[in-house]
Amino acid sequence: MPFFSILVVLATVTSLVTGSYLELVAGNLTITESVQNVPATLSGLNNITSICFSGDGNFLFIADSGNFKVRFVDPASIIRTYIGTGQQSDAGIDDGYVSVNFDGVYSVFEYNSDLYVSSGNYFIWKFDRYKLNKVLRIAGATPATRGYGGDGGPALSAILNQPRGIYRGFGGLYFADYGNNRIRLIDLETDVITTVAGNGIAAFSGDGGPATSASLSKPTSVWIDSDILRIQVIIVFECLIYHPILFKHCFLV
Repeated sequence: MPFFSILVVLATVTSLVTGSYLELVAGNLTITESVQNVPATLSGLNNITSICFSGDGNFLFIADSGNFKVRFVDPASIIRTYIGTGQQSDAGIDDGYVSVNFDGVYSVFEYNSDLYVSSGNYFIWKFDRYKLNKVLRIAGATPATRGYGGDGGPALSAILNQPRGIYRGFGGLYFADYGNNRIRLIDLETDVITTVAGNGIAAFSGDGGPATSASLSKPTSVWIDSDILRIQVIIVFECLIYHPILFKHCFLV
């Protein structure tokens, strides 16, 4: 079984405890979701695309894409639904907590008790647990439109194309706009969206020049290392995720 630099291989979540053995923490090798509030190893997961820890390390969030939900495992190893009804929809209606419908869930990232989620072909969401207790769409225009547009204007009016990996870091919220071959940034102070890397052409070029003149090919993940923006393209298998708990925060697929 292949291992990548962040040990991603895609119905179970497994933790690397000591480096010498693996411990199953969620999933039962089926894709059918079980009833809620059961031990995580008794629940089915369907096409896991991303996992991350809460800032305090107590909760493991899971992008259960095929079940159209974000789920979490608590310190007692019980799995629950965090956001999503399980009904597939790309309407982009941000009318509540669990009542939100997703068209797939592709990346989760927790920052300061806020959970950011990229979903389907069109949208990025934020769940503010302590303030509004509500899921808010923060990027992607409605009605849902797949394509590219909106740089320099409000993120809620921008057009996205399969947003994938997200990272809340220096300057705002970065995300891999997979279908547009770009990395884009939402300034969370002004809500303005811009492109920070990629010219939209699916290729490899541009080293040594401006990032926005470079070509990227289907970027899937982005993160900040100190003050350096890093972009990753990786291959995933829809079977297992391996998660090394010695890394604390997030792994983006």
